[in-house]
Amino acid sequence: MLHPVVPVANFVVIGLCVLMFLGQMGFLLVLNEAFVLTSWNPIELLFSSLVHADLFHLVFNMWYLWVFGNAICAVFGNTKFLGIFFAGALVSAITHLILDGNPAVGASGAINTIIGVFLALYPVNRIHCLYFFWVKAGSFSIQAYWLIAFWFICDIFGVISGSGGTAFWAHIGGFVFGIGIGIAALSGGWVALSKYDNETLLDIINKK
Repeated sequence: MLHPVVPVANFVVIGLCVLMFLGQMGFLLVLNEAFVLTSWNPIELLFSSLVHADLFHLVFNMWYLWVFGNAICAVFGNTKFLGIFFAGALVSAITHLILDGNPAVGASGAINTIIGVFLALYPVNRIHCLYFFWVKAGSFSIQAYWLIAFWFICDIFGVISGSGGTAFWAHIGGFVFGIGIGIAALSGGWVALSKYDNETLLDIINKK
Protein backbone atom coordinates (compact mmCIF):
# COMPACT_ATOMS: atom_id res chain seq x y z
CA MET A 1 0.00 0.00 0.00
CA LEU A 2 1.90 3.00 -1.25
CA HIS A 3 -0.05 6.08 -0.19
CA PRO A 4 1.41 9.42 0.94
CA VAL A 5 -1.43 10.51 3.27
CA VAL A 6 -0.43 10.57 6.93
CA PRO A 7 -3.32 8.90 8.85
CA VAL A 8 -3.86 11.82 11.23
CA ALA A 9 -7.58 11.10 11.62
CA ASN A 10 -6.86 7.58 12.87
CA PHE A 11 -4.40 8.98 15.41
CA VAL A 12 -7.09 11.44 16.53
CA VAL A 13 -9.71 8.70 17.01
CA ILE A 14 -7.24 6.58 19.00
CA GLY A 15 -6.31 9.62 21.07
CA LEU A 16 -9.97 10.41 21.81
CA CYS A 17 -10.63 6.84 22.94
CA VAL A 18 -7.60 6.92 25.24
CA LEU A 19 -8.62 10.30 26.69
CA MET A 20 -12.16 9.08 27.30
CA PHE A 21 -10.82 6.01 29.09
CA LEU A 22 -8.52 8.11 31.26
CA GLY A 23 -11.51 10.29 32.00
CA GLN A 24 -13.28 7.32 33.57
CA MET A 25 -10.86 7.75 36.46
CA GLY A 26 -11.59 11.46 36.80
CA PHE A 27 -13.79 14.34 35.79
CA LEU A 28 -15.14 12.76 32.57
CA LEU A 29 -16.82 9.85 34.37
CA VAL A 30 -20.30 11.34 34.13
CA LEU A 31 -19.73 12.22 30.47
CA ASN A 32 -18.65 8.66 29.71
CA GLU A 33 -21.78 7.28 31.36
CA ALA A 34 -23.88 9.59 29.20
CA PHE A 35 -22.32 8.01 26.10
CA VAL A 36 -23.26 4.40 26.94
CA LEU A 37 -25.49 2.98 24.20
CA THR A 38 -28.87 2.31 25.81
CA SER A 39 -31.36 4.12 23.54
CA TRP A 40 -31.86 5.87 20.20
CA ASN A 41 -30.26 9.05 21.54
CA PRO A 42 -28.03 10.37 18.68
CA ILE A 43 -25.23 11.16 21.13
CA GLU A 44 -25.18 7.56 22.34
CA LEU A 45 -25.43 6.18 18.80
CA LEU A 46 -22.32 8.01 17.64
CA PHE A 47 -20.13 8.47 20.68
CA SER A 48 -20.56 5.21 22.58
CA SER A 49 -17.82 4.09 20.16
CA LEU A 50 -15.32 6.28 22.05
CA VAL A 51 -15.96 4.71 25.47
CA HIS A 52 -14.51 1.37 26.64
CA ALA A 53 -15.37 -0.93 29.51
CA ASP A 54 -11.86 -1.69 30.76
CA LEU A 55 -8.18 -1.50 29.85
CA PHE A 56 -8.12 -4.75 27.86
CA HIS A 57 -11.16 -3.67 25.87
CA LEU A 58 -9.40 -0.40 25.02
CA VAL A 59 -6.00 -1.90 24.22
CA PHE A 60 -7.27 -4.62 21.89
CA ASN A 61 -9.63 -2.27 20.06
CA MET A 62 -6.94 0.37 19.59
CA TRP A 63 -4.49 -2.27 18.37
CA TYR A 64 -6.93 -3.41 15.67
CA LEU A 65 -7.70 0.20 14.77
CA TRP A 66 -3.98 0.90 14.43
CA VAL A 67 -3.37 -2.15 12.22
CA PHE A 68 -6.32 -1.64 9.85
CA GLY A 69 -7.21 2.01 10.33
CA ASN A 70 -3.89 3.47 9.23
CA ALA A 71 -4.14 1.76 5.84
CA ILE A 72 -7.75 2.81 5.23
CA CYS A 73 -7.13 6.36 6.43
CA ALA A 74 -4.13 6.61 4.12
CA VAL A 75 -6.04 5.57 1.01
CA PHE A 76 -9.32 7.43 1.69
CA GLY A 77 -7.86 10.52 3.31
CA ASN A 78 -8.45 11.90 6.79
CA THR A 79 -11.86 13.51 6.25
CA LYS A 80 -13.43 10.49 4.54
CA PHE A 81 -11.92 8.18 7.13
CA LEU A 82 -13.70 10.03 9.93
CA GLY A 83 -16.93 9.77 7.93
CA ILE A 84 -16.45 6.01 7.48
CA PHE A 85 -15.60 5.48 11.16
CA PHE A 86 -18.58 7.36 12.57
CA ALA A 87 -20.96 6.02 9.91
CA GLY A 88 -19.79 2.56 10.97
CA ALA A 89 -20.36 3.49 14.61
CA LEU A 90 -23.91 4.59 13.76
CA VAL A 91 -24.78 1.51 11.66
CA SER A 92 -23.32 -0.93 14.18
CA ALA A 93 -25.12 0.81 17.07
CA ILE A 94 -28.45 0.67 15.20
CA THR A 95 -27.89 -3.02 14.41
CA HIS A 96 -27.15 -3.69 18.07
CA LEU A 97 -30.23 -1.86 19.32
CA ILE A 98 -32.50 -3.72 16.90
CA LEU A 99 -31.09 -7.23 17.40
CA ASP A 100 -29.67 -7.14 20.92
CA GLY A 101 -30.54 -4.05 22.93
CA ASN A 102 -28.29 -4.50 25.95
CA PRO A 103 -26.20 -1.49 27.08
CA ALA A 104 -22.98 -1.34 25.07
CA VAL A 105 -19.80 0.68 24.63
CA GLY A 106 -16.70 0.41 22.49
CA ALA A 107 -15.28 1.06 19.06
CA SER A 108 -15.61 -2.57 17.94
CA GLY A 109 -18.52 -1.97 15.58
CA ALA A 110 -16.84 0.99 13.89
CA ILE A 111 -13.53 -0.90 13.75
CA ASN A 112 -15.30 -3.82 12.08
CA THR A 113 -16.50 -1.34 9.47
CA ILE A 114 -12.87 -0.38 8.87
CA ILE A 115 -11.93 -4.07 8.69
CA GLY A 116 -14.73 -4.67 6.18
CA VAL A 117 -13.37 -1.87 3.99
CA PHE A 118 -9.88 -3.36 4.34
CA LEU A 119 -11.16 -6.76 3.19
CA ALA A 120 -12.73 -5.18 0.10
CA LEU A 121 -9.55 -3.30 -0.83
CA TYR A 122 -6.78 -5.61 0.35
CA PRO A 123 -8.12 -9.18 0.74
CA VAL A 124 -4.87 -10.97 -0.14
CA ASN A 125 -2.44 -8.67 1.65
CA ARG A 126 -0.52 -10.49 4.34
CA ILE A 127 -0.96 -9.55 7.99
CA HIS A 128 1.79 -10.31 10.49
CA CYS A 129 0.50 -11.73 13.77
CA LEU A 130 2.02 -12.53 17.14
CA TYR A 131 1.05 -15.54 19.20
CA PHE A 132 1.61 -16.61 22.80
CA PHE A 133 1.12 -20.19 23.93
CA TRP A 134 2.10 -20.87 27.52
CA VAL A 135 5.82 -19.98 27.59
CA LYS A 136 6.23 -20.07 23.83
CA ALA A 137 5.82 -17.01 21.61
CA GLY A 138 6.38 -16.28 17.95
CA SER A 139 4.92 -14.71 14.84
CA PHE A 140 3.39 -15.72 11.54
CA SER A 141 1.83 -14.04 8.53
CA ILE A 142 -1.52 -14.83 6.95
CA GLN A 143 -3.55 -13.40 4.11
CA ALA A 144 -6.12 -10.89 5.30
CA TYR A 145 -9.20 -12.78 4.11
CA TRP A 146 -8.36 -15.87 6.19
CA LEU A 147 -7.83 -13.89 9.38
CA ILE A 148 -10.90 -11.69 8.87
CA ALA A 149 -13.04 -14.72 7.96
CA PHE A 150 -11.98 -16.35 11.25
CA TRP A 151 -13.04 -13.25 13.22
CA PHE A 152 -16.37 -13.11 11.38
CA ILE A 153 -17.06 -16.77 12.11
CA CYS A 154 -16.30 -16.11 15.79
CA ASP A 155 -18.90 -13.32 15.77
CA ILE A 156 -21.46 -15.61 14.12
CA PHE A 157 -20.74 -18.28 16.73
CA GLY A 158 -21.11 -15.65 19.46
CA VAL A 159 -24.58 -14.74 18.18
CA ILE A 160 -25.65 -18.39 17.90
CA SER A 161 -24.29 -19.36 21.32
CA GLY A 162 -25.79 -16.30 23.00
CA SER A 163 -22.53 -15.41 24.73
CA GLY A 164 -23.18 -12.36 26.90
CA GLY A 165 -21.04 -9.29 27.36
CA THR A 166 -20.02 -8.78 23.73
CA ALA A 167 -21.98 -6.83 21.11
CA PHE A 168 -21.64 -9.45 18.35
CA TRP A 169 -24.48 -7.99 16.29
CA ALA A 170 -22.72 -4.61 16.29
CA HIS A 171 -19.59 -6.32 14.96
CA ILE A 172 -21.53 -8.06 12.19
CA GLY A 173 -23.51 -4.97 11.19
CA GLY A 174 -20.39 -2.83 11.06
CA PHE A 175 -18.44 -5.43 9.11
CA VAL A 176 -21.10 -5.94 6.41
CA PHE A 177 -21.49 -2.18 6.11
CA GLY A 178 -17.72 -1.83 5.68
CA ILE A 179 -17.60 -4.38 2.87
CA GLY A 180 -20.39 -2.44 1.16
CA ILE A 181 -18.46 0.82 1.47
CA GLY A 182 -15.30 -0.81 0.12
CA ILE A 183 -17.01 -2.33 -2.91
CA ALA A 184 -18.89 0.91 -3.62
CA ALA A 185 -15.63 2.86 -3.40
CA LEU A 186 -13.92 0.51 -5.83
CA SER A 187 -16.86 0.46 -8.25
CA GLY A 188 -17.29 4.22 -8.15
CA GLY A 189 -13.61 5.07 -8.36
CA TRP A 190 -13.65 6.85 -4.99
CA VAL A 191 -10.22 5.48 -4.15
CA ALA A 192 -7.11 5.28 -6.29
CA LEU A 193 -5.01 2.19 -5.64
CA SER A 194 -1.54 2.01 -7.12
CA LYS A 195 -0.39 -0.55 -9.68
CA TYR A 196 1.73 -2.10 -6.94
CA ASP A 197 -1.29 -3.00 -4.79
CA ASN A 198 -2.59 -6.56 -4.78
CA GLU A 199 -5.93 -7.51 -6.30
CA THR A 200 -9.07 -6.28 -4.58
CA LEU A 201 -12.19 -8.20 -3.57
CA LEU A 202 -13.90 -6.72 -6.64
CA ASP A 203 -11.10 -8.09 -8.85
CA ILE A 204 -11.58 -11.53 -7.35
CA ILE A 205 -15.37 -11.39 -7.82
CA ASN A 206 -15.05 -10.19 -11.43
CA LYS A 207 -12.70 -13.06 -12.24
CA LYS A 208 -15.46 -15.46 -11.32
